[in-house]
Amino acid sequence: MSDIFISYARSDQPVAQKLAESLTKLGWSVWWDQRIPAGKTFSKLIERELKSAKCIIVLWSAESISHYWVQEEAEEGRKKGILVPVLIQDVEPPLGFRQIQTANLVNWDGKVDSILFKQLVSDMSALIGPAVHDDDKQSNFSRRFFSDVEGGAEYILIPGGEYVMGELQMKVKVEPFYLAKFAVTNRLYRKFLEGTKYREPEYWKDKRFNGDEQPVVGVSWNDAKAYCEWLTRSNPDGQEFRLSYESEWEWAAGRGVRNYPWGNDLPTKMLANFGRNVGYTTQVGSYPAGATLDGLMDMAGNVWEWCGDKYRQESDDRVLRGGSWSDNESMLQCSYRDGYYPSGRLRPVIGFRVARLPSH
Repeated sequence: MSDIFISYARSDQPVAQKLAESLTKLGWSVWWDQRIPAGKTFSKLIERELKSAKCIIVLWSAESISHYWVQEEAEEGRKKGILVPVLIQDVEPPLGFRQIQTANLVNWDGKVDSILFKQLVSDMSALIGPAVHDDDKQSNFSRRFFSDVEGGAEYILIPGGEYVMGELQMKVKVEPFYLAKFAVTNRLYRKFLEGTKYREPEYWKDKRFNGDEQPVVGVSWNDAKAYCEWLTRSNPDGQEFRLSYESEWEWAAGRGVRNYPWGNDLPTKMLANFGRNVGYTTQVGSYPAGATLDGLMDMAGNVWEWCGDKYRQESDDRVLRGGSWSDNESMLQCSYRDGYYPSGRLRPVIGFRVARLPSH
C-alpha cells in the first residue's frame, strides 16, 4: 500500500516508470503494476492498492483514453476525490473526465527540476500533503522499509519524542522505531505457519475472519511473540522484530495530542471499523481517512493489538490497544488501554502489529 497509485496503458510504461522513480526520490511511496510480486493475484492486489492510495495518478495518452482498466481506475479516483489526471500526449481525456483540471507532462524531459514536474508536485502536495524524504532529518534513518520475509510488508519510521501517556499520566521518552503500516494479515500469518508448522489460530477457518487481507485474529500474546521471533530468525541481517511497547504504540497513534489517530473528531463509519457497524473485521487499509500522522492504518478499531508490556505489574495480563470492530467509540481513543492473559486466543477481536528498532 502506497501514497500514490499510477494508472497507465502498457505502451506508456517508460513514462510511468520515470514518473514513479521521480516521485519516489521526493519521498512519496509509489505503486505501479511493475511492483506486483510473483504469485500475487493481479486483480486483488490492484483493488487493495487503489483502496488504500492517497492519490491516484492517471496518465492520459492516445492508448489509455480508450483503455477500459485505466478508465475504471480513474473513476475510482474521481469518486474518492483523489484523482490527479496527467496528460502525457496531446489528447482529449475521455468523457466524464474533461471537467477535471489536468496536469500537463506532454513535453516533460524526466527532470525533477522541470517546471511541468514542479507544478504536478505542488498540486499533489496540496491534495495529500508534502512528501517525506526517505532520510528522516531528525534521525537519519530510512523513512520506511519493506520486509522481504513478509513479502514486502511496509514498515514506517516513527520519530522519537516525549509526551505524557494519557491514561497512565506518566511522562515517557520514545526513541525512533519502525512500526508496520498494517496489522499482521492472514496472508502474512500463513507464511509463518508454513515456515514453522505452528498451530493455527482460532477462527482460522471462519469465513467471517479468514480473508487474506483481513487481520489475523484468535491469536494469543504468546502467538504474536512467536511470530516476531520467527521474523527475527528469518531476517538475513539479524535485526530484531518485536511487539511495540505501549508507550511506543500510543505515541505512534496520536503523538500525545490527538484523541484518535486521525485527530479529535469522534469516530465515524468513514474513519474506522467499530461498534459492530460491519459485524466482523475488514481488510487492512480500508479506512485511509483514519490514518495516523505517519500513515499507519487501522490504529483504531478493526482489531485490538497486543503490546509487549504487562497490563499491571502484579498481573501477568498483557496490554491491548486500539479497540476493535465490536467495541464502542470510547475504546478507540489513543490513550485507552485494556489487558488480557497472554495465552488467551478465544476472542475474534485481537490481532497484532510488529515493530522493529532502526539499524545503526
